[in-house]
Amino acid sequence: MSLEEVPNFQPSFTHARQSVLARDDVSPEVRDTALAMIDRDESEQVARRKAGIAILDLTAHETFAQGSVDPSALTPATLASFSVEAERLGDEERRVRYREVALNSSLLRDILAAMPTRQAAALREMAARLPPSGEIPSAVGERAVEPGDSALERLKADLAAGHDPEAVGGEILATARAFAASGRAAPAKELARMFRSAVGMAEEREPDTSQRAAIVQAILSDLDRAVRHGEGMAGRAATFDVLRQAVARQQASFADDAFAAGATLYPELGPPAPVDWSQPPEKLVPSFVQRAHQAIRISERREGAPVIPFTQKEIATLRDQLDQFPPERQAPLLQALARLPGGFVAGVAQAIAGPESMGDAQSNALAAALSFFAQGTSASARVAGQVLRGARLLRDGVRGHQAAVMTSPEALELIETMGVTAAETRDLSPAIADTIEALYLYRMHSAGRAGSTVNLATLRLVVQNILGLSPLRSLQSQ
Repeated sequence: MSLEEVPNFQPSFTHARQSVLARDDVSPEVRDTALAMIDRDESEQVARRKAGIAILDLTAHETFAQGSVDPSALTPATLASFSVEAERLGDEERRVRYREVALNSSLLRDILAAMPTRQAAALREMAARLPPSGEIPSAVGERAVEPGDSALERLKADLAAGHDPEAVGGEILATARAFAASGRAAPAKELARMFRSAVGMAEEREPDTSQRAAIVQAILSDLDRAVRHGEGMAGRAATFDVLRQAVARQQASFADDAFAAGATLYPELGPPAPVDWSQPPEKLVPSFVQRAHQAIRISERREGAPVIPFTQKEIATLRDQLDQFPPERQAPLLQALARLPGGFVAGVAQAIAGPESMGDAQSNALAAALSFFAQGTSASARVAGQVLRGARLLRDGVRGHQAAVMTSPEALELIETMGVTAAETRDLSPAIADTIEALYLYRMHSAGRAGSTVNLATLRLVVQNILGLSPLRSLQSQ
């Protein structure tokens, strides 16, 4: 069901029931049938209205979520359409809240495009001006029943019972003001409407005196002011609620995929240079440089937050591409990545390795090889190539006795004698442990050695190569 399929909300079926009950020319059976049909129609309409409100809230939620990284989606026309739909569905509170959010659309866009510190300051300033009630009315979703509702229902019952509106006018005004102060304009507006209706019926029963008219008019004026105040407070609360959630979503987007979020949030930086991992590596270097500059500018706007020049989707594609390549094709691509300017190599290496709980031996070895290539020496490049070949052997199942090298007593004792404690060895990240495994396996396999014991001389050289290269230590902090 779409919003267009939800019929306009009719406030009440009371008049239809009264018309049926007033007919004395129909049999009780016909009257009961007519009343049952009215009840059925009302139930169906209530169900359709609830569905319409749910669709409206979902549509608004999706728009606000998109606006968290693309503020241009929060146009006045789009947000105002939510208020129009709420009015059509007969939901006064949503109508007011969505309308006030639409009036503040420019403020929302400005703050969402601002630096994080300014966003935090804006939220603090807005929070200080919120309604004093304990719970902030949400721009989207159902409102919980609050204690003031009981007073509303009692006053409605008093007026319906024919109580003198002037006698209860003071309590009505106080209740309306309380609703307005908490950001609930709809019940304040309902009290004002009911008071006006009761005053009109009272005037039909008894002519008004000038003194009574002055008192009633003063109450009506104060009720109108309370309604306007309530709408303003509801607008503040709704705008704050939308902004607070949008900022939280924006922060989550940058934590998950900073480059993708930044490219969307800051379109003035220009579109990222295209990257096709299947292209010859040398052709990719200009795109890498352009993206690095863009990542720097995104990081500046996020006040120094780390940003690598690739999206998470691109990193996943790169990892898959490298996994399909043999070591001879992996090396040129990693060497091209190693030419990234600034401090991007460590971040890209960590992204290739993936989270510690997800990284596999192949990805860890690729990340380590990238770090070695970035050293720029022939020795480090040689180690990188050997790591790639060892990782391929591991992937192809050529492990033999070397599978447990990092947990063997001989290896732990040797590494400890080299100045790395056993505790530090156990705490080595999977990236470093897998790299030691891969390099050790390659050197043993190349020498044609096999056996059930660890070759300590080979392992010593491997550990010296791996732990002695400082760029790889960045992977230890994953």
